[in-house]
Amino acid sequence: MMLLLSGCRTFIISHFCCKTQFIPADHSPVGWTFLLVAIHVLIGTLWSLMLIIATRYAAGICKGLQW
Repeated sequence: MMLLLSGCRTFIISHFCCKTQFIPADHSPVGWTFLLVAIHVLIGTLWSLMLIIATRYAAGICKGLQW
């Protein structure tokens, strides 16, 4: 359990440190962090949708092949 907590802590710290370098010094960190996280979620969602569509397409091709 301690290893899991340590890994979660490391993950959170590394993401926080990486995101802060893209926030302008004279702007609100909360607003910019929200924007960066929203972009990250959008890209992840689009990537997942692309993988799902490609997998369904490939499954349809594989079902039509005679092995």
